[in-house]
Amino acid sequence: MSNTPALRESDTAITKQLENQHPLHGVLGRVYANLGGQSFIEEWAIENPGGFIKLLFGATPSMQPMTTIQGDVTLVVHPSLAPTALDAHEIDVTPK
Repeated sequence: MSNTPALRESDTAITKQLENQHPLHGVLGRVYANLGGQSFIEEWAIENPGGFIKLLFGATPSMQPMTTIQGDVTLVVHPSLAPTALDAHEIDVTPK
């Protein structure tokens, strides 16, 4: 009988994805699975909530900047500003 705990389907998917990325990632994925996968992480997180939160935010990708304008846009023109060279050219700001 094996000492390896029963794995969830998501644990197996994670291991396979890691193996597809790089051989070293595959090793880490297999170690993750051998330790117990998500169940192991859950037990550790209960014992180390601060460490888990730090890991969570460290592993979470940063927000991507918005690439499109959504909603209403209000432009305010300040008549007290002196005209510049850019005022001589029309700029199309219509969303495409």
